[in-house]
Amino acid sequence: MSSFPTTAEKERLVAGSKLFTHDWENKTISAPLNLRFSYGLGFPIKISDTKKIGMILALNYSDTRKTNSGEVSSFDGSGQVSAFKDEIYQRNTSEGAIVNVNYISEKFQINFRNLFNSNFDRNSVFRTGIANITDQIEVNNIANYNNFNRLTNHVFSVKKTFGENLFTVNASVNYSNVRRKTPDYKIASYSKTPDTENFGLSLGDFFNTSSGKFFADLNEHVYGANFDIGKSFKDKLKSSIKLGGFYQMRDRDFYGRSFVYHGEPSADTKFNPASDLAADKIGVNQLFLVEKTSDDVGYYQGKADLSAAFILIDQIWFKKVKASYGFRYEDLALKVSNDKMEEDFAEINKPAYLPSMNLNYVFTEKMNLRAAYFGSVNRPEFRELAPFAFYVFDKNAEIRGNKNLKVAKIDNFDLRYEFYPTGLQLFSVGTFYKRIINPVEYSIDITQPSTTFTFQNEKSADVYGLEFEARKNLGFIARYKQLQYLNFFCNVAMTKSKLNFLEGTKSKQNRPLQGQSPYIFNGGLSYDNVETGWAGTVTINRSGRRIAYVGVDPKFGETRQDIFEAPRTVIDVQLAKTIKKFNLKLTFSDLLRQDQMFYQDANQNGHYDTTGDRKMFIYKTGWQTTLSVSHNF
Repeated sequence: MSSFPTTAEKERLVAGSKLFTHDWENKTISAPLNLRFSYGLGFPIKISDTKKIGMILALNYSDTRKTNSGEVSSFDGSGQVSAFKDEIYQRNTSEGAIVNVNYISEKFQINFRNLFNSNFDRNSVFRTGIANITDQIEVNNIANYNNFNRLTNHVFSVKKTFGENLFTVNASVNYSNVRRKTPDYKIASYSKTPDTENFGLSLGDFFNTSSGKFFADLNEHVYGANFDIGKSFKDKLKSSIKLGGFYQMRDRDFYGRSFVYHGEPSADTKFNPASDLAADKIGVNQLFLVEKTSDDVGYYQGKADLSAAFILIDQIWFKKVKASYGFRYEDLALKVSNDKMEEDFAEINKPAYLPSMNLNYVFTEKMNLRAAYFGSVNRPEFRELAPFAFYVFDKNAEIRGNKNLKVAKIDNFDLRYEFYPTGLQLFSVGTFYKRIINPVEYSIDITQPSTTFTFQNEKSADVYGLEFEARKNLGFIARYKQLQYLNFFCNVAMTKSKLNFLEGTKSKQNRPLQGQSPYIFNGGLSYDNVETGWAGTVTINRSGRRIAYVGVDPKFGETRQDIFEAPRTVIDVQLAKTIKKFNLKLTFSDLLRQDQMFYQDANQNGHYDTTGDRKMFIYKTGWQTTLSVSHNF
């Protein structure tokens, strides 16, 4: 369509625009209490002394609402471009079901497992602020976007033992379907300049900077099969061996379409999209929708065939060492293409050779020393390879794939000492090391003028650290009897990473791997008194600052440097009381309500400063209180 459409072109666009829904109404309500419901049922059916059928049925439903606020700033090469404040209203409805049937005889077992889960997110964001700091253009935007996700999974498996433990065969087939839809993502944008008194409807050619609609649909089918055969031997090493194979086929189809409003808005703008963008405002001399979908990036198809074969051997050496070692071969053929354009975006045909070994030295029944090595791979997903760009409103940014991504190969080494004083108590300390070739990182695409996130590889990374875990009952403090019901638990991990960069990289040297925190702490106290029916838990979680999005060295772009996520402490409290067959739980989540802060370390001092650093995204979350009641029949 030309920049100045003819009357005939306008009539065609108006006819198409009238096929859309034009309901922009937002309602203010007093939100009811969040609702969650779950039901579980399991029972056996005895056929004979050696034959039984077991069934499990589980249902769940929830309808929850929450509000939070945020601040979003955008930058280009010259400096800050925009500064927004958001008020966010969210509603999530989810439902799920599990139906499992299991038949067991002396040497034969059949299992049929079925899973269904769906959730529907409805989001409304009201944005105010400055869209162009240089020209002082104020905005007042409303975004409504809904997301529907559905997963179904079916697995049919058979297990058969031949002879007197001669050998055992396991086989299964499975099917999954993933459906993700954005049925109506719409933005109504209003703006004003210092020269205008009132806000006017913003029209333009880009969905993320004007008023328009976006629709997306993803449909993926996954087919798979497994087969393995196992054999135990009565040799001195008590050996057992398992051989097997695996096959999976994935087939995905995706499209995204965007439309923007063109034409002439009403002179009597009500500053309300329910009126300004209503069906009666669509006309040849009024407003109409123009499609801005780019066929080369708006569609993609993904196909992947993954086949594997493995061997696994278990043995006991010297009566003290439990050894498990094996080898797995995987072969992947993956392609991302655009059938509409008859174009291939990306293709990966790369086998993987994955050895593994696990040694467990048993000092006593309560004390172990474990050592392990295993190889693994991190393969790019369809979405990470496709060039499609999706506009994320809460970050005022796009997320775009990278067709040149490579498969990451990982060598994992672990050494851990474990001590179990009693069945419920644990002390362990361990060290780990990972060598990653072609690590994939979430990064800023500096080739784009506006904030755009993508995925990229670096040459290699070394990750190493220490981990400590403890669970201890406090009953040893004999002075206080109630302490026997109190348990302390914690997990602490300290990690350091070092990157080796590709030639010509603009990344900042000596930085950690994206997403890697220098420390993670999880701990708390739990109380459980079966006699009185009282129970409770206090948990504390905190992680050190980490790179959320990789940027460049400040000398290559001051406003394109790494974006960090600041440390944040989360405290949750739960109280529970059991009365006969009823259980009541009262939960308080995120009591401290600390902001989730993403920033650029502009002064390069290694931590967040309220005045010296560049705030990118701030999310203010409220704490939640949940009361649940359950009944055991």
